[in-house]
Amino acid sequence: MSSMVTIPTRVLTHPGIAACTSGALAAWLQCLLWAEEQCTDWYVPDVIVDMYADDLDAEQLVEHGLWRRERGGIRILPLYPITTPDTSEAGS
Repeated sequence: MSSMVTIPTRVLTHPGIAACTSGALAAWLQCLLWAEEQCTDWYVPDVIVDMYADDLDAEQLVEHGLWRRERGGIRILPLYPITTPDTSEAGS
C-alpha cells in the first residue's frame, strides 16, 4: 500500500526543525515516512529509529519537541496544530 505525507514548504522555518542538525532532520523525515507507510499512527519502534538516527540526533528531536520517547520507541509529534473542517457550519 502506498500513502503520502504532505510537508508544508514552511517546515524549514519551524523552530524545532531549524534548531536541528541536518542528520537529525534526515532521521525525522526517514522515520516519518516509515511510520506513514506502516500506518503506525506515527509510532516508530527503536529498531527502526536506530537505523536512521544516532543517539545525538534522536536527543535533538526529543529536545526540540519533534519526537516523544515512548516505551520501545518514539512518537513523531505534529509540527503544526491539526485542524479539521468545522462540521457544525456545513452547508451554510
